[in-house]
Amino acid sequence: MVSRSSNSGNRLYKPRGTVGNGSFGVVNVTKNIRTGETGAAKCLVRNSIETHAKILREIDTLKALPRNPRLLQYFAEYYERGDRWYTGILNDLDERYSLQTRPEKVIIIYGPFVRFNLSEELFLKQPLNIRMAAFYQILQGLEGLHSEGFIHRDIKPSNIGVINQSADTIEIVILDYGETVRAERYEPCPGKAGTIPFLAPEMEQRPYGKEVDLWATGIVGMQLFVSGGKLLWRNVVSAEAAWKKQVDLLQSESANSVQNLLASMIAWDPAKRTPAEVALKHPCFNDVRIACDVETQEASKLGSKRKHT
Repeated sequence: MVSRSSNSGNRLYKPRGTVGNGSFGVVNVTKNIRTGETGAAKCLVRNSIETHAKILREIDTLKALPRNPRLLQYFAEYYERGDRWYTGILNDLDERYSLQTRPEKVIIIYGPFVRFNLSEELFLKQPLNIRMAAFYQILQGLEGLHSEGFIHRDIKPSNIGVINQSADTIEIVILDYGETVRAERYEPCPGKAGTIPFLAPEMEQRPYGKEVDLWATGIVGMQLFVSGGKLLWRNVVSAEAAWKKQVDLLQSESANSVQNLLASMIAWDPAKRTPAEVALKHPCFNDVRIACDVETQEASKLGSKRKHT
């Protein structure tokens, strides 16, 4: 039996069915044939130098993520032609025979496996304590990312996966690091990162930092606790009046309310947005904080014992 490194890692994982299919690629459930643990296999296609670079960036980000139960954990990677480096038109052999760039499948295997995500309409019908716990755990994940210098850049409901849920508990994980960068500040690249309704006002106009994730998380919170899942604007830059009206309403709520926290997370000025580590201490989480912290500690202990070899 071979180890998890590079191409050989896929042999340890048996596909069990497709759970997602979209522009990003296909995601299958996988099972480690040694440990029996389930995970996910994200199948992508690299067909240009650009897609090659993007896929490798996602793999390298997964490998560099801190060990945190609210973040994905890298297991293995697999290349259809057995080489991390893209065999394309710039390759000497291809140039010699005038071959064109050839599409190639790349599979990224990671865990944990998620059952659904927060974009599911059903989730909005969950009781308040479940939604509060989920929001608290999103902030735990952000704290982990930001403490290591990462900016996710695409926080939204479909990128928040639900691992487990019962009548009174939930366990979530932040998904999809295809747009994640490790930088204190990043230059704007309009149309290249993020999802429009969740974009902070500065993200496509000037250099930005981790505060764009706080804004996006605030918009997710608005969907969970204020608007019944609806987005209150498509592009906030052209809807500043609607934003101001909404912030005024949020600020009129109790200082201990989640609405009060959301108002600070979607502040127009990035410097005024409440950081994740501070938001976690907000009084609105008093009823779920202890249970979530205990659950996270237990998940951390379990994760530290896992071996994928």
